[in-house]
Amino acid sequence: IAGNFGKAQNVTYYDADDVSQGQIRISQIYTDRNENDEVQVKVRFEEDPGLSQFSISKVGDAATRMYFIADGHEYYPSGSVPETLEEEVTTTSTPSSGSGTDVTVPATSTVSEANASEEVEMALTTELLDSLSAADLAELSRVTVFNAFQGTPTGNTATAGTIQNIGIVDQSSAPNVDVVFLVNAVAIPDTVGSETASAVADFYNGAEIEVTRIDPDGSAHVQRRTIVDYLVNVGANNRKVAVVNQPWDADYIPVVGDKVRILAPKDRRVTTNPAMQLLDYLTNYRYGRGLELSEDINLSTFKQAARQCDTRSDIAIHFTGNQITNSAIQVGDIFEDAQTGNGSVNKSFRGTVKTATYISATDTTEVIFTDIIGKIVHKWNNWKTFNEGELIYAKGNNTGGLTRVFRVDTTGVFSTMPQPGVTTG
Repeated sequence: IAGNFGKAQNVTYYDADDVSQGQIRISQIYTDRNENDEVQVKVRFEEDPGLSQFSISKVGDAATRMYFIADGHEYYPSGSVPETLEEEVTTTSTPSSGSGTDVTVPATSTVSEANASEEVEMALTTELLDSLSAADLAELSRVTVFNAFQGTPTGNTATAGTIQNIGIVDQSSAPNVDVVFLVNAVAIPDTVGSETASAVADFYNGAEIEVTRIDPDGSAHVQRRTIVDYLVNVGANNRKVAVVNQPWDADYIPVVGDKVRILAPKDRRVTTNPAMQLLDYLTNYRYGRGLELSEDINLSTFKQAARQCDTRSDIAIHFTGNQITNSAIQVGDIFEDAQTGNGSVNKSFRGTVKTATYISATDTTEVIFTDIIGKIVHKWNNWKTFNEGELIYAKGNNTGGLTRVFRVDTTGVFSTMPQPGVTTG
């Protein structure tokens, strides 16, 4: 995201079908880490995009994209798995190099073409999973190899349909090794009710996916994974396939009829927003009222209230002289900082003039700014990175005991307090 998108930047945004919806402004960008210590980039916009799944680009540069999922949203509802990702093996052979087993399958099958993903993993078994009863699926000890193929095979071409180095043991001479299947992928239904799955490759990358199977005893087995590669137009049936971050449970490989849905990853940080705190209490089953979000809650009103609670305070700045009579400052004017290092990509401050009042006693003009993005000046800390062009303030021995303001010449961390006339790095 660095160098492409920044605070106060106007960007073009697109819906799930890649249709432009106009422009919207970024008000904040920050990163944090989830429970798996993975870095997540989060963006706050000046207005609600009104979409649960969308992408943004630089204005005039549709190729530079960043994809978004609205926090906690079920943006593709539960539907039936349309195809078991397995294929009968035509031939097996010992690899010419490496370990495992080489197999051939129909070149235009979903399994063969999905194998082009560098994230996919495969295994061999003796029977088609679709042919097994529910009881047999629950006892999937017949899996011969469950692991270890990963990477784009050199032999997987449109004509050959060859998949190389499956597993860690050569099974080419073993009896009844008849089926190859994907152990970390699932087919996504094209439509569920009025909803249509995205036709854009990689669109759901980073989202959570949930697969549910009802066992013979009526209990539900639920698996959740993270999508690492979303494929479209796969195989002769033009399937949409989600490749996930780790294999499915061995006895619960997704088959036709299992239920699958795609979910936005949850933001598990503690919130100080009172509207979101109330929503959490109302919907929590353990310590709250346990209301259903989709049935009992008007979510749009909570979102609106949360945005109002997040509204930044107005700020006042005094300018010397009368800036009103000469129309230098007028209500509605937009002020942005003058960073040189990041140009229009990143602005430290942006504000709209709410009021402007001349004070004759001090010969100054007091300007109240609203709709604030960022800060006009930042406090110096010896651990913090500052961007070229930003204003920072410091007070201490290096500043003669006075609070002084400095402009950053070079992006970086300043380990010692800046002082007038001295370059600090």
